Amino acid sequence: MGDWVWPLPGYSRISSPFGLRNCPFHGRETHTGIDIPAPQGTKIIAAKPGRVITAKMTSGYGNLVVISHGGGLETYYAHCNSFIAHKGDTVGAGQPIARVGSTGPSTGNHLHFGVKVQSGFKNPKNYVSINDTQSRYTGAKSGPVSSDGAGSSNIAGGTAGQESTTKEVTTVKVTSTTGKTGNQDSSLRAKSAILTKGAEILIQNGSQVFQPALEEDISLEYERKNTPGKLTFTVYKDAALKIAKGNAVRFRYNNKRMFFGYIFTFKRKDSNLVTLTCYDQLRYLKNKDVRSYKKTTYSKLLKQIAKEFKLEYGTIQNTKYVIPARMEEGTLFDILGNASDLTVSHTKKLFVLYDDFGRLTLKNIESMMLPILVDQDTAESLDYESTIDKDTYNRIKIYSDNDNTGVREVHVRNSTAKQKKWGILQYTEKAEGLSKKEMKQKAKILAQYYGIEQRTLSVRGQLGDTRVRGGSSLIVQLDLGDKKISNYMLVEKVKHTFKNGSHTMDLSLAGIKGEFHV
Repeated sequence: MGDWVWPLPGYSRISSPFGLRNCPFHGRETHTGIDIPAPQGTKIIAAKPGRVITAKMTSGYGNLVVISHGGGLETYYAHCNSFIAHKGDTVGAGQPIARVGSTGPSTGNHLHFGVKVQSGFKNPKNYVSINDTQSRYTGAKSGPVSSDGAGSSNIAGGTAGQESTTKEVTTVKVTSTTGKTGNQDSSLRAKSAILTKGAEILIQNGSQVFQPALEEDISLEYERKNTPGKLTFTVYKDAALKIAKGNAVRFRYNNKRMFFGYIFTFKRKDSNLVTLTCYDQLRYLKNKDVRSYKKTTYSKLLKQIAKEFKLEYGTIQNTKYVIPARMEEGTLFDILGNASDLTVSHTKKLFVLYDDFGRLTLKNIESMMLPILVDQDTAESLDYESTIDKDTYNRIKIYSDNDNTGVREVHVRNSTAKQKKWGILQYTEKAEGLSKKEMKQKAKILAQYYGIEQRTLSVRGQLGDTRVRGGSSLIVQLDLGDKKISNYMLVEKVKHTFKNGSHTMDLSLAGIKGEFHV
């Protein structure tokens, strides 16, 4: 008897407990709740009475419901398939609020249930158990429950077990628009080169094109994921140079196309020097959006977004996997990232999104291998780590409980050669609701992901090459003490520096992980 109700009646198994864990999406992390597997569509109920403060798609939790119970107490219900309650609704303990799904970063249908007290997540099992049923509930039946804005119910009655009569939102439709969409001037990209040797930076302000006098070095940074290309440089500002935020900027080096983007930050160092920070088109993928789509590939979704936001695109390789249906809310990076995650999980193919001199580009990472050598002669200095002590496993055990037979069914995938080298390093995970074929496929994907040494390498002062960006793979040949490396490594981040006629790179490299391979 108590003032809590178990959020998923009839389902007690916990596939991932609260606390530290290894996640195939995020690596080593603190799990902020408990995962309770159940079939898709199973009703999720409120653990306590309160007010719904969130009911939307998020990048980390998928479809998420958050209920405020007053006094700084909140409960989280994540990866939902669909919503029953909506933001602003007052709900009673035991009242249906959503249905079980596998939205967002998820490997199967389940409820992620979290309890947040003030500013920190706590173990939900310290508050509620499977024995806390609606029939045993003795707490308040409905809101309002706090002074933080919880008001009258938007759901008829607001009592335990009662379902909303409102229709579930499954489609986003633009019903009105004020004003026309503006087109940013990108004509500078096609203008003829002024310099054929060295660094050339041009800035366009209206009909005028300026070639400013540069001070110190030029920095160009690229990362593999969810980060726009960033160009930083300092110019001498005189009366003739007219620049403003949003002006187009073009950078070539030895007549090779390096960067096209726009000025976002203007910073004056003194009376004559101005530092400009420019980003390429990926910066506009930080825009937040709400949208729905169905039977669409990642590549088609990217083209749809590019057209809507007036972004130029070039080579968009076909990602092939057709995503059945999605309701999305978040940044465009989040929305595209979810499509990328779904594509990886179904095809084991990873695609890199980047801006190629003013055109959005999407390429399979396997097509981005470069014949560039990193060795003792080409690098100034380096930091290296190789370990099997962090998220490396050579036996994958996936299990599921069969309610009809009372048998816990287990699929095991061994990487025999790696077990002979390292001993048995086992990863175990419950995967409720999967068929035997799906369990085998999941074990195969996890074996690829985890069955490799985790290598990280930072290189400074590498001889520069204009082709290198986040997502490129370079040949690394180094004697690093514990072993000699002679294989491709992935560029997670690169910073190009152009100074006094020289070009160097600082690289953050990683081993090729199991969600993709070359």
